[in-house]
Amino acid sequence: FINQMARDILEHYDDLLLLNGQLGCSKQDDTRKLRELVQAGDDGQLLLDSAEPSKPLQILVTPLNRNKTDSDAIAALFLLDPANKSGHMIETLQRLYQLTQAEARLAATLAQEPRLAQAAEISHIGMSTARTHLKRIFSKTTTSSQSELIHLLVTGPAGLLIRVRNKS
Repeated sequence: FINQMARDILEHYDDLLLLNGQLGCSKQDDTRKLRELVQAGDDGQLLLDSAEPSKPLQILVTPLNRNKTDSDAIAALFLLDPANKSGHMIETLQRLYQLTQAEARLAATLAQEPRLAQAAEISHIGMSTARTHLKRIFSKTTTSSQSELIHLLVTGPAGLLIRVRNKS
């Protein structure tokens, strides 16, 4: 399964391929590492080169069936593109958690810049407004801290981009 944000990333990155429901990379070594992460049954991460070397594309792997054999390994893959301007994420957050556009913009900014002062500045709002939005975001997402919120944004349904079944 793949959402629109993942489609956009796949179109943008020539190094990523989707063949027969499996994510692969143009470099065989990267594909091998990705398959090993899926089959390992543990959380893992693969960094791929991007246009900005200081901001690699991240693939986070979370197993969905930790107790299965390697041939039945299923994992959720989260693609995190530092070049993405978070437009899709804002819309997704609004739908998933009934956030206002301003709340969703702040939450999406926090996913990329976890310091509230900087996120407020990037979002062009004052600290008082940012704190108010953050309290409402916590309430609507049933989180109670910024670290818990960021974890939800990165690993939860808003960040879910691809789920693949490994057919090795």
